[in-house]
Amino acid sequence: MRIYLHTLSARIADSPSSNSSDLIKEIYYRPALDRARGTQLELLMRIPPHCTVFLTYDFEKAILRYTEYPPDANRGFDVAAAVITTLKPKVLNIRTTTLLLYLPTPDFSMPYNVIIFTSTCIALAFGGLYNILVRRFVGADEAQGTALKAKLLGLIARLKGKAGK
Repeated sequence: MRIYLHTLSARIADSPSSNSSDLIKEIYYRPALDRARGTQLELLMRIPPHCTVFLTYDFEKAILRYTEYPPDANRGFDVAAAVITTLKPKVLNIRTTTLLLYLPTPDFSMPYNVIIFTSTCIALAFGGLYNILVRRFVGADEAQGTALKAKLLGLIARLKGKAGK
């Protein structure tokens, strides 16, 4: 998941006119490296008491290799929980719930379809080529002569068989 930091905004739920710069004092951002580490975003914020703050930003779903998908690719991926640390009056760590992120799911049957299609094409080409190489082509005039000759030989064999009895 790649986030777009320029879209980061913070607002107080009850105050639509609140500005992000009033809430966010410092930002530390370390972008993700594909297949090495995740994104790290740290914000130092001054939140008024009894307020609800919404942080929003746009993100892009990363494209994965087919070997990186879990066994159930339709489920998605768990995004790690955020850690909220209060500094005053005492240091307290609070963890949010994890987020289930749905990613584009590839069609894992595609390699099967490619293999079947390729095998069919090869079989059709090989069958036609084999038929041309092995079959003996006979002209129409030769075919009639051999058919008559075969009938005469068959008739002679039957007559000899009856005469021999």
